[in-house]
Amino acid sequence: LLRAILDSPSDPSCVHMLGEILVLEPPAGDQWLDARAFAVAATVASAEQDPAVCRTALALYGGDYLPDDLYRDWASGLREDLRRHYLALLQHLAILYEAEGDRAGAIQTLQQVLAADPAREPAARSLMRLHAAAGQRTEAIRVFRRLAGVLASELAVQPEAETHALY
Repeated sequence: LLRAILDSPSDPSCVHMLGEILVLEPPAGDQWLDARAFAVAATVASAEQDPAVCRTALALYGGDYLPDDLYRDWASGLREDLRRHYLALLQHLAILYEAEGDRAGAIQTLQQVLAADPAREPAARSLMRLHAAAGQRTEAIRVFRRLAGVLASELAVQPEAETHALY
């Protein structure tokens, strides 16, 4: 019964017997269960032009993969890949919202990106542009200053010329 629930027909079984012990072992290098579902959904949603598909995929993201095992080499690559998918999908959703004329949705989504990665300059630029277009110049400047502070303190770099020009 456990194999029927956990295994897919195309993959090798992740349920094995080791003597009298039942072992749950995901296939090596595979993105497993919820991580796999999110990665697949994110890949599909990134190619779509439908915000609902993006929101459905984003709902599958449960946060950083194995956050209690930050120093496990086997998990760190997958953790970073899933996080990249998550952030890219959020930015894609913001673009879709803006294309639909949903400025508030785009702003909220870009704020989520920057909450997860304050140094993500393309998201900050998009957020600055949206605030400026809405006549919220002070908020646009605030986004720039937060970005510049994070870039200086964490990466010892300045914002790109394109970001300075927008500022």
